[in-house]
Amino acid sequence: MVTFNDIEEVISLSHSLTDSRFIDDRLYAYENRYYLYVAFPEGYLSEDEQENYISRILEFGEESNMSVHFLIEYGARGF
Repeated sequence: MVTFNDIEEVISLSHSLTDSRFIDDRLYAYENRYYLYVAFPEGYLSEDEQENYISRILEFGEESNMSVHFLIEYGARGF
């Protein structure tokens, strides 16, 4: 789970990631912050590719301990 201070950081991230076909991602909003849940379906990307993808995301946001289950229940689902 990655958190962002504002939607502009999320938009900037979206412009930097060109291929997300093999990524399961969901955006949530909760208490004036944005949270991006990212999962990698098995068999599509190598471990190195997954780590590179995560590194690129962390250039725009920071890791969060927020649970995706909590956000499903209490957060607002993004686009």
